[in-house]
Amino acid sequence: MRTLWIDTSTHLLFVCITENDKIVYHVKQPGKNNHSETLLDTITIGLNESGLVVKDFNRIVIGI
Repeated sequence: MRTLWIDTSTHLLFVCITENDKIVYHVKQPGKNNHSETLLDTITIGLNESGLVVKDFNRIVIGI
């Protein structure tokens, strides 16, 4: 199962891609309530580095 994890609810932007419970891509970067400025670029980099596209995921988990 492939999962895209996204959390922007804290001062850290968190994006992670897992496949069968193994981390394929992971980033935590600090921000000042400006995660929307870098979120899409961060996800795109993760997709490119892991060789995946959005339709490859079985689920997307969002932290609120």
